Amino acid sequence: MERERSTVPGTEQAQVARAVLAWLNAGGPLPRRVEKIEAEYLANGSSMGLFAAAAPFKTREFISGAYEAQFQFSLQYRTAPACSEERLEAMEALHALADWAESGTLPELGGGMDAVCVERASPAVMAARYEDGGEDYQIFMVLAYQVRA
Repeated sequence: MERERSTVPGTEQAQVARAVLAWLNAGGPLPRRVEKIEAEYLANGSSMGLFAAAAPFKTREFISGAYEAQFQFSLQYRTAPACSEERLEAMEALHALADWAESGTLPELGGGMDAVCVERASPAVMAARYEDGGEDYQIFMVLAYQVRA
């Protein structure tokens, strides 16, 4: 029988999302025409958003009260490619951001939490196409972190 996942408190979820967003905006290689990544939002035109893919959950709990958890998120990139080459460039932009996240400095979470690693959970793919020519691309990522007791 599979054990039920234990989600983390809502305030922790918001703190982790805020820290990841600030970290990505401070150092991540953003695509051309994207000034910053927004939380849970994609504007018309070229834009990028950070979206929670699931509620953060505990992956391991200790008697001391400390635990390990995961924050699963997607990075989405909205653009209006005119050809296949520009579609591939959109996916490359997401892969470049994922490469940076996996190999660079980890986000500072604060509040007794420490980031352990960031990994991509999927390749970059097209998620939606719109009548106006806009397209959304996304990549799923996972942040593993620890909470001290």
